[in-house]
Amino acid sequence: MNSTLSTQWEQIKDNLEDGRDTLRRQCQAACAGTTKFVRREPHKALALAAVAGAVIAAILARPR
Repeated sequence: MNSTLSTQWEQIKDNLEDGRDTLRRQCQAACAGTTKFVRREPHKALALAAVAGAVIAAILARPR
């Protein structure tokens, strides 16, 4: 029984490490893509940020 739990624990740890590595690669790719877009299209990036800020401000300013 104890060896079964140990084996399961090792599998869980391996799965979590694999998930972490996958997430890290995806985040790095997204960051690289974002950086590339901002450098290539700074005016569009600024406009998107302004629109996103306005939407968030509108949502937060709504009466509840």
